[in-house]
Amino acid sequence: MDRLCKCECGGLVTSKRKQTVYIQGHNRAGQNRVISEETRRKMSESHKGLKYPPRSEETKRKISEARKGFKPSPESIEKRTQTRRANGFHHSIDVEGLESFFA
Repeated sequence: MDRLCKCECGGLVTSKRKQTVYIQGHNRAGQNRVISEETRRKMSESHKGLKYPPRSEETKRKISEARKGFKPSPESIEKRTQTRRANGFHHSIDVEGLESFFA
């Protein structure tokens, strides 16, 4: 017996778990929801400036002064290096001999 995705896309659910009724990614919020332009405009207006409000020049200056002279700890540098390596980061140019340049 074939199980069809509940979002009515016509796709077959291939998961062996009985509680799975959607194809992966098809049950995201708003997948089949129609939102009018007016509603979209209202949503956009209500979200503007919430996460990153514009900063005044005085605030920018204070942040800059607070960060001057900041040196990350060796543990922090090593953790960041390991994360970058795990994500496949590599230098695209030969960096041998540039240690003295950055010291």
